[in-house]
Amino acid sequence: MYNFGFSVQPVRVLLPYREELVRDIRRSRWHGGVIDLIMDSVGGMVGIANFNSKEYKSATIDLRIHYLQGVKAFDLIVEGNLVHLGNRLMVTSMQAFQEGQLVAEGKVVYNIIKSKS
Repeated sequence: MYNFGFSVQPVRVLLPYREELVRDIRRSRWHGGVIDLIMDSVGGMVGIANFNSKEYKSATIDLRIHYLQGVKAFDLIVEGNLVHLGNRLMVTSMQAFQEGQLVAEGKVVYNIIKSKS
């Protein structure tokens, strides 16, 4: 299903700050749902980058995000790494950074599904 001895990681995504993504307009803080979404997406990208066939898909089973501090009105960089890739499950870890400082981290467990072609 995947390449042994070879791993494409880390996967990094830059999400530019936009006012539409703010939860608290008084303090200009990112909405947590947006951060959850991008971290889940980056974890999925890690899987796609490591699958050796387009037949394999992933579905989120468990998403856990820990916010270490308020995510301010700056660009966000999310980095994802593969922790485990088996026949049925994949686990990824993600870290979110602003101006070089870790602001959130998380893990996602995915179900691996082979598409019916």
